[in-house]
This record gives sequence, C-alpha cells and structure tokens, in this order.
Amino acid sequence: MKLMPPQRRPAAHPAFSNDEDEDEPDPPRRPVVKRTYGRQSAAASDRSSRGGSDDERTDSDEERHKRALKDIPMRKDYFNPIRPQPAFTPSVLVHACGLTNMGNTCYANSVLQSLRAIREFRECVRNYKVVDTTVSMSNDAGVLAALQQTLAEMDGLESTHADTCTGGASTARMLTLRPADFMAAIGIANPDFRGYSQHDAQELLRFLLGSLDELHVRAIRAAAGRAPIDEAGPDDAAPTLPAPAVGPGAHLFVGKLEVTTTCRACRTPSRRTEDFMDLSLPVASEGGSLTHALARVLGSAEVLEGDNKYRCEVCAGLQDAERVQAVAALPRVLTFHINRGQIHTTKERAPVPVATTMCMQRWCTDACAERDVMYRLRALVVHKGLGAASGHYVAYACVRVADCAKPAEVDPTWVLFDDGMVSRVTPAAMRAVLAPLGQLAATPYLLLYEKDAACGPQ
Repeated sequence: MKLMPPQRRPAAHPAFSNDEDEDEPDPPRRPVVKRTYGRQSAAASDRSSRGGSDDERTDSDEERHKRALKDIPMRKDYFNPIRPQPAFTPSVLVHACGLTNMGNTCYANSVLQSLRAIREFRECVRNYKVVDTTVSMSNDAGVLAALQQTLAEMDGLESTHADTCTGGASTARMLTLRPADFMAAIGIANPDFRGYSQHDAQELLRFLLGSLDELHVRAIRAAAGRAPIDEAGPDDAAPTLPAPAVGPGAHLFVGKLEVTTTCRACRTPSRRTEDFMDLSLPVASEGGSLTHALARVLGSAEVLEGDNKYRCEVCAGLQDAERVQAVAALPRVLTFHINRGQIHTTKERAPVPVATTMCMQRWCTDACAERDVMYRLRALVVHKGLGAASGHYVAYACVRVADCAKPAEVDPTWVLFDDGMVSRVTPAAMRAVLAPLGQLAATPYLLLYEKDAACGPQ
C-alpha cells in the first residue's frame, strides 16, 4: 500500500491567522494578479514585469484595499458598491431636490438652484402662459417650457418624498432629477451651450433671463398686432411693458443705472440711463470687502482721456471728461458678479468677504425711490478651481427645508447644492464660505440678494 505524503493546509489569510501557525512555513503561492477594472497602475505594471505580486507586500489588508479603490475609475455621480458611500443621516439629508451632472453641467445646475430659491421668480415662471401660436413656437418659448417642466418635476419629487417620509432614518435618500429637457432647450436656443464643455455660470444666467425677457416682449407685440423684434423697423419702438408681475421673472432682476459724463472743459454734465441685470465687480489683487468692490465701480469717477476722449456737444469736439455711475432704480433681486478675471487667465483668488445684508443707499441717486431698502442674501454660486475653463460650480441657498426626522418642521436654513448632493450647511461652515481666510480655490462668483420685504423664509 502506497502511503500519501502528508497534506499541508494552505496558509491562512493574515487577517485570520493564529499564533500556532507561526512555526509552520508557508507553502509557495501562485502570483496573484491585481484587478484594476480596465486600467493598471504604473506600480502594478512594474511589479508584474519583475514577476512580483501584491501579496509580497508587507502592508496591511486595509492599506491594500484603499489602494485598490484608488485604481477604480470613478465618476462623481457613479455609484459602485465597492466604494464606501457617504452615510446620510436625517440631520444632513433634506427634502430638497438635486440635479444630476450630465457632463460639465454643474454651471447650469447651480444657476437653476439659485433661481429656484427666489420664490417670486418661481411663481412668475409657473404662472406665465404664452397664448400666441407664433410666439409659442420660438426658441425662447421652448426655454420657458423646459424651465417650467423642470421646476414642476423638482417640486413633485420633494412633495412625494415628504408625504412618504415616516421619520425613520431608513427613509432618508437623495432626491435627484436629470435636467435633460432644460439643457436641450438651452442648446437649441443658443448653440454656445451645446455639448459637454464647461461654461460660465454668469453667461448662462444672463442668457436665460434675456431669453425670458425677449419672450415677454414678443408676446406683447403679438398681442398688440405689431411686428416681432426680428422684423421690426427702425421706427417700430418696443412697447411699454405692463406691470412686472405678468412677466416670466426676468423683470425681477432689472434695475437702472444713471451714467453722468461731465466735460472737463466746459463742466457740462450729460446724463443717460441704462438697464442692468447684474453688477460686475472686479476683484483687486489685495482683495477687500464687497463694499470696497462696489466703491470702485459706483463710487469713483472714470477718467475719459487719450484715445477714449468724450465728444462734448457744447464744445463741439473731443474733450477729457469724467464719468460716474449711480443706481437710479433698484431691482427686486440684486445680483452681483464677482469678476475675478477668470475668462482667459488664472482667476484672482483674493478673499472677498460677503455680507448677508446689503443697503445700496450710498450708491443710489437722490431720486431713487427705494434707496433705503435693505437686501438680504438669498443664494450664491461658488466656483471651485483656478479658471473658468475648469473647476466646479456649486450653489448655496437659504430656503425652507425639512428632514426625515422632523418632517413637520420647515425651517429656513442654508443648503448646499452640489449637483445631486444636497445637504444642510452649519452656521460655522457658512461663515467660512462667506468670509474666507486667505486665498482659496473655492470663491463666491454670483450673489443673489432679495429685497428684505420679500426675504422671509421661503
């Protein structure tokens, strides 16, 4: 009878090994090929070429697991059960709908969330109807319809989730919507926003509000039997718009600037007014507060000289002049664009503290009817990165939210909208966003202030 050699049991995994096995030598093991899910790290390739394996490491299993997770290509909105997911608790997750990033669409998501935080804007968009058939076929009408549908779907998701929330932590989940129809309508109306390239949030905000405003003018012209804007002649002036409440929301952002130019030779002033939807405030290299930035735009005189001389009608020629701007009419929603020079160069990252309240009295004309009104910060768009061609946009909004722990309580609070990720922001974290210390890559970019009379919890 042939005797079989004694069988040696395979070496136990280091995490489950016992002390009694220390004296027993381990048998030779086959090289283990590390799974890299479609791509292999440079270190793993080098080890394979030398005939080594990951098991020859002396690192712990936890460290090897962390390295394996780093080699898995992960997208921001991609869920993989192997990757540890953030734990959402009822105190963090809120009944607010996020927007899925469809590929560099964070700029659009942040603008939508900021506009949605303005209750009066939501109501104007929801209630506006285009009656004329010709106007309803325009690209601007398509933008409005897509915006109405997107806001309605977000409201529906939040309402349904709030009704089914029973107060348990197990019901906590993220509410997300894919804004495909809205992005498609924007791309049809403006080819610059097609594709998956990164775009500027201010450019989208201006285009969206301009599209809504043009749609309203078209509807008024159609109701009056006048030619559309594209077919209007030079003498066919735009009609006087009716009460702002009937518009689709763009009128809430429109204010008026009075521009006064004074000739240095004859000291004759010339005044004109122009509309604005936002005030662009350049940031100096040394930084400064929002008040200092406003003073550089509205509080100081611009000198017109050299190649930029002013043609004075009294002097009948080009003369040196001074130009000063002041606010003649304040909008319902006052928007500031923190211009950090990031269009073609690296942005200026100097800190600019942002106040939660704002009074424009010192920058208004004496004839401004509401120069003493107080504004309150409702939403802001923050850019994370070194330039406009890269980085990431998020939005912060002060809104009414509820959570699964207290579905009946609806308190006004600051909420962070990071695409599909929506969470509460603690007061300390919000202070760090509004008043950062030192230069940071994450900087406020768009500020939306609402008149205090309409700034109650929404």
